[in-house]
Amino acid sequence: MTTGLLLPNYDPKKDPNVSFGPRVSLLQVPDTESFMMIGHLLWALLFGYFGGRLAGWLHDQRLVRQLFDNPAARLNSSANFDI
Repeated sequence: MTTGLLLPNYDPKKDPNVSFGPRVSLLQVPDTESFMMIGHLLWALLFGYFGGRLAGWLHDQRLVRQLFDNPAARLNSSANFDI
């Protein structure tokens, strides 16, 4: 609040509560450390997902190759259930 009146014997250079220049602070949200951790976790999830998909595909390819290489394996396969 200002009244527009000058204070007698007031020197703003001697007042510790007065600052000159813009009051700017650097605050990063999220901070760089948390941002990097989140990024690494997302990359790990992505690589884990695609690694799992690749492992499943390789497993399926191996099973198909075994069945075509050895037709008798189809009869002995654990997928055939006799109830």
